[in-house]
Amino acid sequence: TTGAAFLTGAVAISGLPPLNGFVSEFLLLLGAFAAVGGDKLPVGIAGVALIAGLALIGGLAAACFAKAFGIVFLGEPRTHEAEEARETGALMRAPMLVLALACVLIGLASPWLLPALARVLPAVSALAPDAPGIGLMAARPALLGVSLVGSLFLGFVLLLGALRAFLLRRRPVRAAVTWDCGYARPTPRMQYTASSFAQPILDLFAPMLGTRVSSVEPLGIFPTAASLETATPDSFRERVFRPVFAEIEHLLSKFRRIQEGRVQVYVLYIAITLLALLAYQFVWNP
Repeated sequence: TTGAAFLTGAVAISGLPPLNGFVSEFLLLLGAFAAVGGDKLPVGIAGVALIAGLALIGGLAAACFAKAFGIVFLGEPRTHEAEEARETGALMRAPMLVLALACVLIGLASPWLLPALARVLPAVSALAPDAPGIGLMAARPALLGVSLVGSLFLGFVLLLGALRAFLLRRRPVRAAVTWDCGYARPTPRMQYTASSFAQPILDLFAPMLGTRVSSVEPLGIFPTAASLETATPDSFRERVFRPVFAEIEHLLSKFRRIQEGRVQVYVLYIAITLLALLAYQFVWNP
C-alpha cells in the first residue's frame, strides 16, 4: 500500500497523465504555446523558455522518482533492517491513500474543475474577469480526451487485476527470485544502485555537477577487492552559499571583541547608545 501510494505521487509530480500534475503542466504548456504564437517577441521568448524548462523538469523528475521508487521498493534488501521492514498500520496508510486518490480524482475530473478555477483566477490576478475563463475553456476538449483515455486505462488495469485474482483464487501462488543472468548464488550487492541508475544523467550534466569519483580497480586474474564511490555535492551550496556565508562569518567575527561576557560592559553599551540617541535628538531635532 505504501509503495502504491508513493508510486502514484511520483507519477503525479512527474507530470504524467492522467493525474493532477499533468493537468497543471498541460495548462502551462497551452499558455506557453499561445505566447509563442503571439505577436509580441518578449512574450514569445518567455514561452519558448517555459516549454524547454517544463520539458527538462518533467524528464528529470521522472528519472529521479523512478530511481527513488526502484531503490526503495524494488529489488532485494541490502541490509538486515531493510529485510525486517514491514507495512505500517492502517492509521498511517490512510492519509497516504487519501492523497493518492486525490491525485487521481483531480486529474480525471479536471475538465469539470476548470469552471471553478476560472472563477478563482480573477481574484488572485490582475486579469479581466472573462480572460481566465476563455483560456481555460479552450483546454477543456483536450482534457476531456485525456480524462476519457485515463479512465479507460485505469478501468482496464482494475479489470485485469480482478481477472487475475479470479483465476488464481484456488491455485497456489509461490514467490521466486527474478532471473539472475545465470549466477548460482546472487547477492544484493550485485543489484543496480541509485548511483548506477543515475550515472547516464549525471554524465550529461557533469560540467555543472562536479561529481567526484574514487575507485580501486580490480587487479590480477582473481581480484580480491575493488571499490567505487561517487559523491555529487550541491553545486549552489558549494559554489555560492558556502563562500558567501564564509565571508559573512569572517566579517562578523571581527565584532567578537565587543562581547566581553560581563553584564556591566553590556549595560555600558546600552548607556552609550541612549546618550548617542539623546544627543542626536537634541542636535537634529531641537
